[in-house]
Amino acid sequence: MVEMEGRSIPRRRDVKPDSLRSHFGAKLRRRREALDFTLERLGDEMGYTPQWIHKMETTDKAVPQKFAEDAATYFDDPEFVEIRDVIQRAGRRAYLPPGFPQFIELEDEATSVRAYVVQVIPGLLQAESYARAVMSAGQTPEALDEIVAARMERKPILTRVPLTQFQFVINEAALRVPVGGDEVMREQIQRLIDMAGLPNVQIRVLPFSSVTYAALDGLFTILGFQDGAESVYIEGPELAQVIEDPEVIARCVVRFGIIMGEALPRAASLDLLGQYLKEHT
Repeated sequence: MVEMEGRSIPRRRDVKPDSLRSHFGAKLRRRREALDFTLERLGDEMGYTPQWIHKMETTDKAVPQKFAEDAATYFDDPEFVEIRDVIQRAGRRAYLPPGFPQFIELEDEATSVRAYVVQVIPGLLQAESYARAVMSAGQTPEALDEIVAARMERKPILTRVPLTQFQFVINEAALRVPVGGDEVMREQIQRLIDMAGLPNVQIRVLPFSSVTYAALDGLFTILGFQDGAESVYIEGPELAQVIEDPEVIARCVVRFGIIMGEALPRAASLDLLGQYLKEHT
């Protein structure tokens, strides 16, 4: 839990945007009344109309980033921005498949991540243009923006300290599918090459020549934790699910080992990525 003004603010997994929006408005009103300011006075001081200040205090209207930053600066209180950011992240859950928010929370806590993907590049490794292209079908512009933003905000876990260890096996089919055209694919493959240079990130390609049965059942991710526990995440078109069943986890660990054994070595994988990069140049 995040403590704010003596109150506990839930983290992403259990937060409700409406309750946090009310908290933002109540906080703004308390800070204004503590100064004995009218709506007009605070509006004049901050450069907003009194009607706008009233909306920020009493309605469920979305809080613009600039207003949150202005309030944080005026009151010398960074929690205005922090609350607004949590509201925004929590609101994105409405656009994500069931189970995916839980996966994001667990991924954030994991010390190791092993993932196998078939048709698309792993979400953590996706360039924004690629993510937008691959997620665009059937989405409204608003929903697409939120889904892509949720995906992009996960990226810092690739480089934060202490380093999480990542192993990605990408089926060659994901490199062959021309998502978004040459420019998008060029940017995406270059990102894979760049990420493969990180000390904690291993990217391997499972070539078309491999016929191992272990690669036929679709994508999955194995999350490992500091205490030795593991979870498995699987994802389909309409469902994302975190699995805690030890037998399922054990089978996935064996599958991943077999797939890794069939994948190209790191150097050969980079060479193949380079070949695909040239195809889109």
